Amino acid sequence: MAISSQAGEAFARSILDAIDAATLSRAADGSVHFNVLGFSGQEVAILATTDFAEWTPIATHAFSGPSWSFLDASAGAFTQRFYKAVLVP
Repeated sequence: MAISSQAGEAFARSILDAIDAATLSRAADGSVHFNVLGFSGQEVAILATTDFAEWTPIATHAFSGPSWSFLDASAGAFTQRFYKAVLVP
């Protein structure tokens, strides 16, 4: 699955159950937004890649409720970027 910006760049993503695909959007400035689902007390990290070889942690969040609104303001610097959410031990 992928979404495209008005300029036509494909923005695909890796979806685990934690990423709410229905909320995925890309703004005119290139930033990407989606909600991450979890349980109170869980900590999750968002990892990003452009090539599936090297994943970089770009954010972490400790849940106090059922969802977190994630914003990648730097996504516009990439022609494509993939995301995954992982639990932090």
